[in-house]
Amino acid sequence: MNLRKQFSDFPKSLKVIKNEFYTYDPNSEFEEKLNYEYLTEDLLQLYLEKDCTTIDLGWYGDLSENKGFFKVYVIKNENWENPLEVVKSKSQAKISNELLRIIEQYNK
Repeated sequence: MNLRKQFSDFPKSLKVIKNEFYTYDPNSEFEEKLNYEYLTEDLLQLYLEKDCTTIDLGWYGDLSENKGFFKVYVIKNENWENPLEVVKSKSQAKISNELLRIIEQYNK
């Protein structure tokens, strides 16, 4: 298995706080060892300074049983109690597409 970071090139307007989001898809490539290595609640965090928006991606669920999902939060002004948007998916490919959409939408 040849895993690499899912995204390595972001628009200059986005500050990369953390980028540990890999091409590993637990939906189709499940191995418990890989879940523990590549899935956490802190996979990717981007910050858009111009409007104080955080885009945050994590994995939530049971790693050993492979019951969980990726979840993206879009947060304005550090208001985690009231996200602008929340998207979730078990599929790595689908959440990657949603991330691209979100980046494009909020990075205007």
